[in-house]
Amino acid sequence: MTRTTWCLVGLGALVLLMAWSFRDYATLWRGRWQPLPLQPALSSEARDGDWTMWRGNAQRTGVQVQHGSVPIGQVAWQFVNGAGFISSPIAAGDSLYVGDTQGRLSRLQRSTGRVLWQLQGLGPLDASPALAGDLLYIGLRDGRLLAIQTDDGVIRWHVATGNPIYASPLVHQGVLYLGSGDGLVYALDAVNGTERWRTQTEGWIHSSPALLDDLVYVGSNDGALYFIDRRSGVPRWRYRTSQAIRATPAIAEGLVLFGGEDGWFRAIEAHTLGPRWTYAWRWVRITLFVWGFTGPPPYLPGFRWQYRVRAPIAASAAVAHDLVYVASQRGTLTALELHSGTLRWSFTARQAISASPVVAGDVVYVASYDQTLTALDARDGMLRWQFTASGAIHATPVVSDGRVYVATLDGVVYALQ
Repeated sequence: MTRTTWCLVGLGALVLLMAWSFRDYATLWRGRWQPLPLQPALSSEARDGDWTMWRGNAQRTGVQVQHGSVPIGQVAWQFVNGAGFISSPIAAGDSLYVGDTQGRLSRLQRSTGRVLWQLQGLGPLDASPALAGDLLYIGLRDGRLLAIQTDDGVIRWHVATGNPIYASPLVHQGVLYLGSGDGLVYALDAVNGTERWRTQTEGWIHSSPALLDDLVYVGSNDGALYFIDRRSGVPRWRYRTSQAIRATPAIAEGLVLFGGEDGWFRAIEAHTLGPRWTYAWRWVRITLFVWGFTGPPPYLPGFRWQYRVRAPIAASAAVAHDLVYVASQRGTLTALELHSGTLRWSFTARQAISASPVVAGDVVYVASYDQTLTALDARDGMLRWQFTASGAIHATPVVSDGRVYVATLDGVVYALQ
């Protein structure tokens, strides 16, 4: 081909690249003009010592700030349900909400354990609920998201997705964010369920969304962590790993912290976004490195550190005291320095840990399949106390108002004080 032809081909490629980029920015611009949610102050973030959403806040750090007195592991009451608990409870006021594997969602009186109401026939409940205003939101295996009135347990509205929902919703400024098994991330009006946008990933979603500023972060079974503009749903960036990301990311001090099925725990910058061609160029560099033409390829944009736990990570990390607490399927709880990933201390349970750690004050609580809830000193890992339940523990415990609430796979909810 002549020089003129090559110039025209190059110019055409440049125009196509600019048009593709403009498509995203046009969508982002349209997102700025979406109507405001009906109640822009509505949020599921915990207040006044309550625990109204999975991991407690929009950054999913798993920290109870107003924890009250320090529990010592004594049973205040127990609720025997007859069906196991995978879904983690939430606490608000004098109420505790928890769903079981036989499709019952129960509202218990937090002070006594008495049943206030039960909603039945929902199918096995895997996802943890979230509470915002007078509505309780929970996803089902049949793909529906329910909005339930807290005072009487009546379903106010529901929205259908394409596959089971394993993730817990997040409500921020009147908008509900949720991932589903159909690979889509949804943004809905939290008052009436009206869809604002949806974004496709390339795999099932077990990870619950986290939020910082104008970005929503969610992991997918395609092995990528997605950065999504919360106003428009435009994917701004994705960080790829080799295996599924089922754990919910935590965000602290400008870092996104997450583990994956590949056994690595990573810290990346929350606002450092790379260009579209980053992965293609990295593949070229890896190929050249394998053939001995270049040195090792650089880390992806925003990479800060990583730590190998040598086991799949399904639990979400907790972040407090400049430490990151990481639980693994091997039964280890590891405390890493937030800014460097250096190992500070570790604890080993007798069986796998699927429940995410929770920090309240100077204590970190971790539950495992060996039927124990363990309270450790959050700074040095020294044992404070242990409680042995009647069955294995999959659900993440909740700390609120001087008590720890833990639900077991054999169908018992304990309130420990």
